[in-house]
This record gives sequence, C-alpha cells and structure tokens, in this order.
Amino acid sequence: MYALNILDPKQIYKCITSKDCNLPFHQPGLVAGFLGFDSDRPKTCPEMTARILGDNPSIKQTTFEQVCPRGTSKIALVVDEDQDYHFLRQDSDGWWSQKGGAKPVTKMDAGGHPIWDPQLADNNWTNEHGVLNYDIFCGFLCVPRNVRQHKNGNIANEELKLRVTTGGSRAHKHTQKRRRQSKQKSAASHVPRSKRSRVPQTKRYRGRKA
Repeated sequence: MYALNILDPKQIYKCITSKDCNLPFHQPGLVAGFLGFDSDRPKTCPEMTARILGDNPSIKQTTFEQVCPRGTSKIALVVDEDQDYHFLRQDSDGWWSQKGGAKPVTKMDAGGHPIWDPQLADNNWTNEHGVLNYDIFCGFLCVPRNVRQHKNGNIANEELKLRVTTGGSRAHKHTQKRRRQSKQKSAASHVPRSKRSRVPQTKRYRGRKA
C-alpha cells in the first residue's frame, strides 16, 4: 500500500481502533482472480510479478538504470519465499524508502544504511521477534502516479486509481513457517539424496546481493 501510494480510510480506522492492528491486508492478485496465498506454497518472483501485473496492467517492469515514464515512479519487489513479500519505493530525491506493516516509514535498510539501490540493500530483518529475510530480489516496476488530462482547455493532474483488494492476515505467520519446514523435512526423508540437494530455480537470485 505504501509503495503504491494508496490510502485506505477504512483500513486506517480499523487499525486505529483495533488492539493490535492485525487486519486483512491488501494482497496482489486477488483482483485478477488469483487465489489467496497458501502458507505451504512459496511466494516466488514469477508468481508475485504475475499477480501485480494481473491486477494492474498499467504497471510496467523496468530496470535500475531506466527512468520511469512521466507520471509514474519506481518501486522494487523483494521476497522471503517462505514468509512474505515486500516493496520499496523510490522517492523524488532518488533514494528509497519502505514501510514494514504498521511500522513507521524508514529510508534505511535493515542494517541502518540509506538505500540507493534495493538490490544491494540489507533486507534481512531477522531479529528477536522472528525470521524475516527478503533475500530474493525480484525486480523494478514503474507505477502510475498522476495522469495529465485536458479538461475544457485546462490541464489537470488526476491520480490514476490502482486496483487492489484485501484478503488474508498476518496472524500465525511464524507458525505457518514452522509447519512448512516440518513438512519439508518429512518429505525430504522419503526422496533420494540427489533430489534433496537441488536448489529451486528462484534461489539463484540469492547471490545477486553479494
């Protein structure tokens, strides 16, 4: 929501009036007809990108070097396949900022450093509260912000509405990961050793940060 610059008054009110602000949040893909996220299925870059572009075809993929077209700005997507997905957004000064859940906006990465390139940022938020390491970089996207339209001879800036909807909850996130790990260990004990050592295709992105 922060990356897409969307403010949902209903969500804000519910969060303020709830005890722990643990509410259903906006999930990519639900508008396009994707099912909600299954705790047993990893959140891979290809699936997340398909969900985002499916909801809003006006969002376009780009690179760090390319400049987004007028009326759009750049965001970046990173994932922890077992846990969560996360977005960062580029601000007008060229640096990047992010917002984790209900936490305040920050211009720093997990290591306390300003973010110039999300591909090189420290996105390992593992701490005493749990494991959350966005160790796979998925790519950059150009997101529409304002559209310049001519109305009665005048030029007006209009915000382009992006399609999102709520679904899912952050509750029991660590419990779900433990269940997933338990199932993986159980499955691994019944497959040949050669298959156990295979690295999923998306894990190849893990080395890019180095």
